[in-house]
Amino acid sequence: MTAQAHKDNFSDTRTFRAANTKSALAAIKAALGADAVILDTREVGGLFGKREIEVTAAKTIPQTPMVAEAPRASERVGSASGWDEILRVARRMDQQLDRLREPSATSPVGSGGNATERAAVYSRLVRRGVDEDLAFEFVRQAERLGAGARKGDYNEEIGNIIRKRVSCVSAPWRTPELGCAPRTRVVALVGPTGVGKTTTIAKIAARALLDSHLKVALITVDTYRLGASEQLARYGKIMGVPTHLASTEKALEEAADKCRAFDLVLIDTAGRSDAEARRAQMRLLRAVPGVETHLVLSAATGGREIAAMAERYSECAPDALIFSKLDETEGPGSMLSAVTQLPRPVSCLTNGQRVPEDIVVASSKGLAGMVLGV
Repeated sequence: MTAQAHKDNFSDTRTFRAANTKSALAAIKAALGADAVILDTREVGGLFGKREIEVTAAKTIPQTPMVAEAPRASERVGSASGWDEILRVARRMDQQLDRLREPSATSPVGSGGNATERAAVYSRLVRRGVDEDLAFEFVRQAERLGAGARKGDYNEEIGNIIRKRVSCVSAPWRTPELGCAPRTRVVALVGPTGVGKTTTIAKIAARALLDSHLKVALITVDTYRLGASEQLARYGKIMGVPTHLASTEKALEEAADKCRAFDLVLIDTAGRSDAEARRAQMRLLRAVPGVETHLVLSAATGGREIAAMAERYSECAPDALIFSKLDETEGPGSMLSAVTQLPRPVSCLTNGQRVPEDIVVASSKGLAGMVLGV
């Protein structure tokens, strides 16, 4: 078994490989202690050589970049539920790989598809961050669509499947289509703590000013985080746009009223950890007629975690999704878990800290390419 430094910004994060999960967890405990946190688990090898379990773990988890919220107790190596979850995923992958290695009844007669190729495609999707059940579903769908008939075309078929599953909408800084009546567009960014909402607002505002030549105003309702309003105010000062602070419905209504002459109004919010706080925040935001809510989620979060976050925010009924921190993940396929859990269109993606460079318009084709690594 070997241990190596994980390719990210954490000096205390390591990736372990072992013949089985039990051996990997024992090594993690020995190296990092019983309070180590599991970040990722996957199977490696196994097509033409020995299969191993690869587990990425960390002794401590900062708020960025890998996760946006404090790790749950169930994710700790020392807890029984953490062991159970890792073993469940490993067993599930074993079962699915065994099924994919069997002759496929869905393959056309005389096709070039084979069991080894299906297993290779499945393993690569899981390595790209796609949930194991979704990866299995995609391979089977691609097979039914005839992917096995032409060698090497699984990427094309799975890309088509992803494009159909993920829809996209116009980015907030895009100008209205010709023929549309001009109006003030109000967009609020919501989401967990640490996903980069404030920086994303600054990027959107800068693109709206530079690319679309829109009149922009900023509002923050984040009165919880120390220095949050000051951070947005600094961005506003640099860009020369007005910034308002609103902590009550009346104050937000008044701020929005002051911004009626602007093309785009962006509202920054605090991450809210409990359901009642999220509901209260949404009641506050809905004091502004026609407000759009875009849920920001970190693509550097694992598939199960990002799906759980999407589920938590589903009651907020967001209009669109924004995925941040694509530069900090080697598994962008986790985005599909969020879209599957909360089917909403994607408006834009962020891939760095630079303002405004590191934000791009979302497209189904581009998302599919990121997931597949092509």
